[in-house]
Amino acid sequence: MLSAISSFTPFRVSILSIMIRRSKIERFIESVKDLPELITEFDASLWAALVDSMTVYTKDRIAFRLTCGMEIES
Repeated sequence: MLSAISSFTPFRVSILSIMIRRSKIERFIESVKDLPELITEFDASLWAALVDSMTVYTKDRIAFRLTCGMEIES
C-alpha cells in the first residue's frame, strides 16, 4: 500500500507545478489586459510580471527566463 501511495507523489508534484505555472500565466494576462495598446516607455511592473530571471553570459549573449517557464536567448 505504501509503495502505491508513494508512486503518486511525482504526479502530485507535477500537477502542483502545472497549477503554479497556470496561476503565473493568468496573473500575467490580467496585468497585460490593463495596458494601453502601445507601450511607449519602460514599465517596471510589466517587466516583473513577465521576466523571472535574466542571465548575462557575455556582452552579446543574454538569456531571459519568463514567468511562464519559456527561455529566450539573444
